[in-house]
Amino acid sequence: MVFLKEELFSNWIWLLLGFSLPVLYVVTILLYHLGFKKRGYAFRKHDVIYKSGLVRESTIIIPNNRVQHVALHQGFLSRQFGLASIELFTAGGNHSDLEISGLLLADAQKIKNMISIKINDNLEKEELQTSSEIETDISIDEIRFDKQNKEEIKNEN
Repeated sequence: MVFLKEELFSNWIWLLLGFSLPVLYVVTILLYHLGFKKRGYAFRKHDVIYKSGLVRESTIIIPNNRVQHVALHQGFLSRQFGLASIELFTAGGNHSDLEISGLLLADAQKIKNMISIKINDNLEKEELQTSSEIETDISIDEIRFDKQNKEEIKNEN
């Protein structure tokens, strides 16, 4: 009798595993598919917005002036299907702050080029602003120096 009870118990475990694992697999694929449909991104004039999540929604907004560099990645399977992922990096970390995966390769390349242009435009604007501030500081110092020289010349006479 003991032998039969153990055998029944082990059969129930196999039956439970045989039923639950395929059901879990189907539910996982279904949730991933529905979650993929809920993902969205937008590249606006001043920032990038990425929204994802089926159960727990999250929204990430990164201003363009904070983006340090952008990377395009393709794994082995991604190459086979013509897909790629874009990663945006901001200052202060070793990992990406935003990753958009599952993009068509052509779209990912367009996005990378667009963001790279925006990054370069922001750098040029910052350089112009910095150089104009330096020029302003120099001209103010020159004016002060000229006034001091004139006053010294008057005092000497």
